[in-house]
Amino acid sequence: MAMNEYREHKLDIYLTDDGSEIDATSGVHVIYYADINDDRIIQSDDPYPDRKPDTRLEHVVIDIDRGQFREFLVYHLRCQIRDSYLARGEEPPEEYRVLGPGTDHMMVRCMNRDFNPQYHDYNATIEGYRAEDTFNAGVFGQLLSLF
Repeated sequence: MAMNEYREHKLDIYLTDDGSEIDATSGVHVIYYADINDDRIIQSDDPYPDRKPDTRLEHVVIDIDRGQFREFLVYHLRCQIRDSYLARGEEPPEEYRVLGPGTDHMMVRCMNRDFNPQYHDYNATIEGYRAEDTFNAGVFGQLLSLF
């Protein structure tokens, strides 16, 4: 797959005030790369345009069945929680020491800085971290080789 064929979808999630339920989601935003250092986003509807989302799913289109989606979503959010700790310079709790793509920000940070371990790479060897996502690793292995 060439970089000009790469597409990523983003879905903003807004929680209720007490954080216990999903209040609303945005439409699906699409990011694509027109050229080197020229990424573009096609914005979709957003129920709260002046509010920062509580989380954002950031992923390429993958072919998984409906039964796998919940497992995929939980794993992806665990990777994002891991990135939240790492961005603050903290080691995440044990349940979040997983390998795989989390936030775009941390993935780019890891790929562009030699001193950052490759947490987004399912095949990385980082002491105390493990890859648990079996169905998604093959898809991302191909994509990560593009960078």
